[in-house]
Amino acid sequence: MKFTKKGTDGVNIYHRKMGESTWHFLARDTKSPYDDHIILAVANQPEHWEYRAFGVVDDNEIGMASDIVSVVFGN
Repeated sequence: MKFTKKGTDGVNIYHRKMGESTWHFLARDTKSPYDDHIILAVANQPEHWEYRAFGVVDDNEIGMASDIVSVVFGN
């Protein structure tokens, strides 16, 4: 997932499986792109994940969440 910091120190990245309502903190990153290494629950069965990010300044999330990005793993 590529991102631009636009004046922030970095981004906090969250993810969830498609269809779930709860976002889970995944990582704080300062260099683009961010690569997630999903381990599939069932081998060779694709999983659909969603991601979003918040800008971070001085260890505090700022602004609104990014657009949601959808990725299918295991295809």
